[in-house]
Amino acid sequence: MSPVASVLVVVLVAIVIPQVAPSRNAKPDPSRASKRLMKELKKFYESDSYKNNVFTVELVNNNLYEWRVKLFKVDPDSRLDKDLKRLRAEGEKDYIILHLLYPENYPFSPPFVRVVYPHMYSVNQFILTGGVICTELLTENGWSSAYTIESLILQIAVLVAGAKVDPNKGSGMPPYSYEMAKKTYDTYLANKSWPRKPKDQL
Repeated sequence: MSPVASVLVVVLVAIVIPQVAPSRNAKPDPSRASKRLMKELKKFYESDSYKNNVFTVELVNNNLYEWRVKLFKVDPDSRLDKDLKRLRAEGEKDYIILHLLYPENYPFSPPFVRVVYPHMYSVNQFILTGGVICTELLTENGWSSAYTIESLILQIAVLVAGAKVDPNKGSGMPPYSYEMAKKTYDTYLANKSWPRKPKDQL
């Protein structure tokens, strides 16, 4: 098993351990959310993911509640990894860019997460129209305040590993945008029909 795959397995084991459910009635507390996000940023820069260049984090316009994440490493045996290497050979960016928006009542509610680059289509249906990542993990019922940015991004790395990079780079398809991603997310939230990881990937 590769070092990257080993890290993902360890983190996933930690994620599936039952956690105490956070209060769903928690009132938004920007100061609390800010402190938590600052703490997580500090921990990230001390983490193995940062030291091993698995992913990086940048604040968008110095906004603590809006992050741009560059994911450099996915499962080396996945189709996505092969597609990213192909992009590199073509002179394109060979990593995934994610856009995260945190709510004011974080960590009691999950961030909104979407793919910005590259344009992908998902065999397991976790990446939908607009690039939004739809999984029960990112809903009020599936979220836990115990999750950290590192565990969340590594979980997302596992989910997107089943996707494929669009060889036409989105040509002839609606471009990824926040508006379209949010509309798709709201539709799935209303229908409560979230894609689930196949049993053979658990």
